[in-house]
Amino acid sequence: GVFVAQAAGNSGPLSSTVVSFSPWSVGVAACNTDRRYLASIILGNGTMVDGVGLSGPTFGNGTVYHKLVLAKDALKTNGTFPRTSEYIEECQHPEAFDPTKVFGSVIICNFSEGFLNDTSTLSNIIDTAKALKFEGFILTANPSYGDYIAEPIPFAISGILIPSVADSEVIMQYYEKRTKRDEKGTVTEFGAWASTGEGRVASFKGRSPVVSRFSSRGPDIIDANRSLADVLKPDILAPGHQIWGAWSPISAK
Repeated sequence: GVFVAQAAGNSGPLSSTVVSFSPWSVGVAACNTDRRYLASIILGNGTMVDGVGLSGPTFGNGTVYHKLVLAKDALKTNGTFPRTSEYIEECQHPEAFDPTKVFGSVIICNFSEGFLNDTSTLSNIIDTAKALKFEGFILTANPSYGDYIAEPIPFAISGILIPSVADSEVIMQYYEKRTKRDEKGTVTEFGAWASTGEGRVASFKGRSPVVSRFSSRGPDIIDANRSLADVLKPDILAPGHQIWGAWSPISAK
């Protein structure tokens, strides 16, 4: 007489990944809702690029532009740190940066191999940004790895994720056009500017519900040969993507 519900699993989006097999319990898939947390970066030429970021805006609430600096262009000239992606591109280590180049600036970090193998984290970017007093950060997609999946999580400082390679290239093209370099490729003048907008306000437009990418799928299988079972799983879906038990708009600034 007890109603039992089980999670379908988080092994999607491949088929037959559901782990709730029992015909006498309800398997529940996860779906998103029509709630979106939109964020955007405004470049100095007026171009707006949409992204993901559950954080406040840079100083000026989008009306004041700040110097835009690519991470690898802000490294210490004579630093003894390893020349690996996590130091050069991924903004994981504050000791790699020249503090005078990043202070009060919006820094472009790059999604590289460290994020794929889970050795690099957004938390480390935020720690680096706080230690060196970035005005904000951008995590752009890397053409070598393609688009990445971005989830809106609270950032303690202004930050935005740009998971699309195409959108990231728009930012980089503007940056390179406005940045002057010498014959060795060293930056002699930073001429790119940007600001990020408010990312903590929800928008309720769009299709809903849609099964979340991570949610396990049917059909249910009955043996190692992947023979199909005569039980339909998952049974139902429910909001399980970007759902918080409680959220205070002043919890992250």
